[in-house]
Amino acid sequence: MTSTRTRKLQPSPLPPLAALPLREPWPVVRVRPDGSYTTLGTLPISLSAVVRWDAAGGLWALDAEQGTVTGYSVGPDGVHEVARDSLEQGFESADLAVAGGHIFVGGAASSGGAYDPQGPLLRYKSALGGGPWSALPVPVEVGNGKAVDALLVDGDRLIAVDDIVMPKWFLVYDLRAPEGPSLLEVIPLEQGVNETTLPGAAMSARWIALRSKGAHMGGSYCAVTLYARGDLSRRGSFGEDRAWDSPKASRFQGASWGGAVFVGETLLVAAGPAGLMTLDCRSLGTLDPDSPVARRRRTDFSRSVRCVVFPGVREVLDVVAVEACGGAFVIVKGASGRRAIWHSCTSG
Repeated sequence: MTSTRTRKLQPSPLPPLAALPLREPWPVVRVRPDGSYTTLGTLPISLSAVVRWDAAGGLWALDAEQGTVTGYSVGPDGVHEVARDSLEQGFESADLAVAGGHIFVGGAASSGGAYDPQGPLLRYKSALGGGPWSALPVPVEVGNGKAVDALLVDGDRLIAVDDIVMPKWFLVYDLRAPEGPSLLEVIPLEQGVNETTLPGAAMSARWIALRSKGAHMGGSYCAVTLYARGDLSRRGSFGEDRAWDSPKASRFQGASWGGAVFVGETLLVAAGPAGLMTLDCRSLGTLDPDSPVARRRRTDFSRSVRCVVFPGVREVLDVVAVEACGGAFVIVKGASGRRAIWHSCTSG
């Protein structure tokens, strides 16, 4: 069964809340429309942890350094831990998703520091602390030595990005089955042989964005690729393929992809020393992801990308969307360490 309809995004927790990777522990804040905020509490997790909100406003953290998944409640009285569980020893986690009454962790199993070719790529539980982690089914065509680097919840389906080693795939699971998530379809992921998808992905009402980097004998490659959210077909990308000895300057020069988020239909990508890159997907016009013409195109969106450089900032490390406020916190690194800059997507 193949489903190509576009699903509605899960609602953001209200009032607007955000967890900011500024320091350890992370501050959890209530955000005002102008981007100012009040701190409600903190999360005792590593800066490299992955944080996700569920549809009910609960907060979940995957901390690979600590080897834990933790659930938190957030309210007027602060931030409180409500559940915690350890990941299985030897499982190298990359991303987290919460939906359909389950907690999902993507990654790869390893044995003695090496990837286990037979190891499951996805673990899930219906409750933290209750019994062992279960493995989601992975089709034989996916092959060995693989990893799941990104997870997306799209209505009643879970989308897992299977990367590392050709061929590469989107694995789509049905969350509605009462006996547990089941494999719905396997879709080829169109990317270069030497590309490596970075952990995490971004999704809007119409698009999915994956960040990747790679290298070949002649140089290095970095890209952000857009896929139609409905049928997961590749529609275009932006970035560069740069020769090692190229003297040519580029807006993407020095880009090292950090986080990526959508605010509405505006994509924000943390690009390290290259600043903040934004793409207003409404400007793609005829590249409607549902149009037959778009399905046949492989378009370079680079000319539509806007680069934002902040004075006194060495690197843009991450972005944290606050949909209800129409903007995002841009996590930057300067001489005095990390700080958050509010970027409104309504004012450009």
